[in-house]
Amino acid sequence: MNWLKFGGYILIIIPTLFVGVALTLYLLQDYMIFLGERLPETHKYNFNLPHEEFDLVNKNGVKINCLLFKAPNSKGLVYYHHGNAGNIQGWGTLAANFVKNKFDVLFYDYRGYGKSTGKISAESQLHSDARFVLKEFLKSRSYAKIIYYGTSLGSGIASALARKIPPDALILETPYYSFLSLIHYHYPLMPASLLSKYKIRTYRSIKNLECPILIFHGTDDELVPYENSVKLSKITDRIQFVGIKGGVHNNLPDFKIYQEKLSVFLNDI
Repeated sequence: MNWLKFGGYILIIIPTLFVGVALTLYLLQDYMIFLGERLPETHKYNFNLPHEEFDLVNKNGVKINCLLFKAPNSKGLVYYHHGNAGNIQGWGTLAANFVKNKFDVLFYDYRGYGKSTGKISAESQLHSDARFVLKEFLKSRSYAKIIYYGTSLGSGIASALARKIPPDALILETPYYSFLSLIHYHYPLMPASLLSKYKIRTYRSIKNLECPILIFHGTDDELVPYENSVKLSKITDRIQFVGIKGGVHNNLPDFKIYQEKLSVFLNDI
């Protein structure tokens, strides 16, 4: 065997494979990140709590489907930004956590999720849609207190919104330090800063916020490492960090400590 020639082939094949994988990840990243499930227009939402469905259409004709859960004698509004999978049929089941604490809850689906139209293709769309829904919603309603809630993907969106339109409080569940660092964690050999269109720097968004911030994170989170919240919690003394021993990515509301800390935080706002 001509080892010199073989070595030459290896030097060509390995970089070619690397570039091919990197290009594939770049082209498919929207499909890999945004795992929304669409719903037919005829779908009827089914919840045990009173709720109102409505659509908001932006200037480009993109329809954002929303759900509002109303609490008796409401003290304020929780504006909820959900994770990267499913739709508000599933996420809406979490409304009870806030309604029982006398807060209305506003959910919305990202583009291409549930009954919302369009498709996410840029980070700017996530942020502009979050602002659009809030501003349009508040044109016909007012609240004494407004709290932003973001879980997983939504944590970075809620934080960025708080930087632009300050809320009375911010709650983050399983947040990432930055979306870029999360991509690097899952794909350590890939140049994330070059490949990813989505950078969402949560640490930068919360740095100068003046509102109280509550963070929940499970120690056994399999998708967003617990250390992300540990780092975030050190950014400002306005953060109350609740680490939940044994908690994974999608089960934190099942823990008693989550319910207790959430209730105290909401009642203190």
